[in-house]
Amino acid sequence: MKSLPQPVPQVSREEVVRGLKREFPGESIEVLMTELDEYGIPGNPGRERVQLDVLKLARGNREKFREMIQEAKEDVREVIAAAEYREYMKLSPTDALVIEAANRAVEADWREYQEWLQRK
Repeated sequence: MKSLPQPVPQVSREEVVRGLKREFPGESIEVLMTELDEYGIPGNPGRERVQLDVLKLARGNREKFREMIQEAKEDVREVIAAAEYREYMKLSPTDALVIEAANRAVEADWREYQEWLQRK
C-alpha cells in the first residue's frame, strides 16, 4: 500500500471573505480583512490558504483570531499543521511509519477541512 499525498488547498480571496462573514457575522469585513492582511504579501502564493487556516483555528473568537495571525507571522507551519493536518500531527513517529494509519489521518484531515470550508 502506498502512502497518500497530503492535499494542499487552493484558496481564493473570495473564500476568505466568505469565511470571515460566516465566522464573524455582524462584524466589519473590512476591519477583519485588514487584520488578516497583516499576514503575508499580496500576490504571494498561499497567502489566502493561511488566512483561511487562521479563520478555521479562531472559530469565531476575536482574541484567538489575532493570536493565529501572529502565530502565522512567526511560524506559518504551525498554523497550517493545526488547521489542515490535525489528525496526521497526532500520529507518533512509529504510527507515521504505518501507511494505513497515515492514510486514514490524511483522509480525515482533508474531509474535516473540506467540511469546514463548505459549512454555511
